[in-house]
Amino acid sequence: MDRTTRFTATILLVFGSLILLDGFRILYVQAYLNVTAPILLILAGALIFVLGVLFGAEKMPARILSVIERAAVFMRVRRDQLAMLLVSVILPVMAQQAAGYEPKMTNPFIAVFAWSAALVMVAAGGWKTNEAGKYPNDASLLTRLETPLTLAGIFVFAFFLRIIFPESIPIWLSGDEGSSGIAAALFAWGESNNLFRAEWYDFPALYFAIPGLLIRMLGQTVIALRLSSAIPGALTVVAAFWFTRAALGKRAAWFAAIFLATLHFHVHFSRIALNNIWDGLWITVALGSLWYAWQNERRNAYILAGLSMGLAQYFYTSSRTLPVIILLWLVFVGSLDRSRLKRALPDLGLMFLVSIVTAMPLILFFVKFPLELFAPMQRVSILGGNWLNITAQSRGLPQWRILLEQIWLGIGAYAYAPLKHWYLPGIPILRPSAAVFFISGLTFSLVRNDRKVGLLLLLWLLAFALLGALSESTPAAQRYPGSAPAVAILVAVGVSEFGRLFARLWPSLRKSLDLAAVIILLLLAAREVHFYFFEYTPGTYERMVQDNGMVGYRLGLYLRPRPAGAQIVFLGKDRMGFYSIPSTQYLAPQFQGIDINFPWGAPENPLPEKDHLLFIVLPEAEAEIPLVQNDYPGGTLSKEYADDGTVLFYVYDYNPMNLP
Repeated sequence: MDRTTRFTATILLVFGSLILLDGFRILYVQAYLNVTAPILLILAGALIFVLGVLFGAEKMPARILSVIERAAVFMRVRRDQLAMLLVSVILPVMAQQAAGYEPKMTNPFIAVFAWSAALVMVAAGGWKTNEAGKYPNDASLLTRLETPLTLAGIFVFAFFLRIIFPESIPIWLSGDEGSSGIAAALFAWGESNNLFRAEWYDFPALYFAIPGLLIRMLGQTVIALRLSSAIPGALTVVAAFWFTRAALGKRAAWFAAIFLATLHFHVHFSRIALNNIWDGLWITVALGSLWYAWQNERRNAYILAGLSMGLAQYFYTSSRTLPVIILLWLVFVGSLDRSRLKRALPDLGLMFLVSIVTAMPLILFFVKFPLELFAPMQRVSILGGNWLNITAQSRGLPQWRILLEQIWLGIGAYAYAPLKHWYLPGIPILRPSAAVFFISGLTFSLVRNDRKVGLLLLLWLLAFALLGALSESTPAAQRYPGSAPAVAILVAVGVSEFGRLFARLWPSLRKSLDLAAVIILLLLAAREVHFYFFEYTPGTYERMVQDNGMVGYRLGLYLRPRPAGAQIVFLGKDRMGFYSIPSTQYLAPQFQGIDINFPWGAPENPLPEKDHLLFIVLPEAEAEIPLVQNDYPGGTLSKEYADDGTVLFYVYDYNPMNLP
């Protein structure tokens, strides 16, 4: 018996047994009531086990063996790899069944093991060991370390800009960040652990496990929460460098990395604790790997593209555009090079198989709960509900005109339409000087001999522009973080190619023009840093110093170090309540509160349940402080000030245990 046959039989026997065992276990746990899924697992496990027995006994029927050999030849894999691919399709079903649909997994060990094993199996099932690049034997240590040291340096630079002063830039932990943090804290403290379902705001739960791990390590703090965005934001810069270097050369790669690392828009979303920023990382890796795989006919790069495409589905909703971008690009490049497309078909099939296997546990959850799949889009879509009809009637325009205006605004987010909603810098993603190079970079990338990269970047940008156009508050900033790497790459191409074009026109000035291109790029980057840290951030302090978000955040910081035991009595008039801004509950989960919505002493107000009371009084309710003191005499009154010196809120601490 040859080695490949032994490996094939072993894989099929081991995993067939595990799948069989889990199918019977689920059948028992569910008291033989919901039998469809476990019976399918049992049948699949039995089939895999029987195949293992036949391989091990070398008694495989010739017809079945012929089918297996043809499939292996078509996929260009060995028989043991084909067995891995077969097993990888079943394991995610086993993972989802072991996880269940509740916040806490039915069997977390089996669920995580099965999903992890599926990823290993599907990657190993298509992996080609002879594709790995190797340094020459006589290469120096410096040569071997050049690439990892370069990538590490880029990461450190980008990470620094994304983590410095985490508690004060942005100026507060927003309510949505607080809600995200509360969901993450459930993972941190073991109240949730199901990675394969939807959590807060119908977003996939896997994301929340990442800040949950950081909270577990660092505590329920702002930095623990915002690290979960700073790290992928910096990694996206590294990925953009890698993609651009492979596709467009070293100079363009450095320009893209420096500009993306400093781009105000990307820096901002890398500093807020939401899942939006992750899409840029997965999309950059997926599209970069796809281009590299197509260009160099490398199967392992296709596997990386599929893995990134599958993982992307566990994060922000905009990642669902990724399969569409990939398919459209493949249609275009495949029509131009059909022979390459024919050669790539097995690898492309493997790429999509990897992505499906990776995302399958979540897909199965959404099959059972389809409303949670569409909820994030339905909340903001202009096509659902009456938004489009009402807007058209109020403006006296046909609906097609409104749609065209939306598309114009969606595209304008890159260069001419100020961003809205989650980030209000008063400008588009690009400042005017950078926008010039962005347009020129797009032009250069589409008129060059090899237009595949330019088309990929264009499709990338158009997908997000359309996503922004078909949602409310166009252009809503939170829809676009996944497009930032493409924007930065095109700015880099514009600066780099401008320099090269003038160098061709004036060859005697080549060195001066090359230096000028570097200086221009550095000036653009410096302007981005200055704008975000020294214009936008101080401006938000001035505009929002008394905003409800600031009150909730500062209240959370005030309460965080205080021990549990007191009850919050919140006097906010009609302005806000204790639970209005979830960042308070994230930072100070040890406190419960009641809201006083009527004048002090009114019978409609709830009564405190504890003796130790912390009265939080907003300036609008300042007149009621003497009434509170009259009913609860002997407490301590203090003030918390806003950055402009005005009172943000009053604190009256009443504790009978401390009274004389």
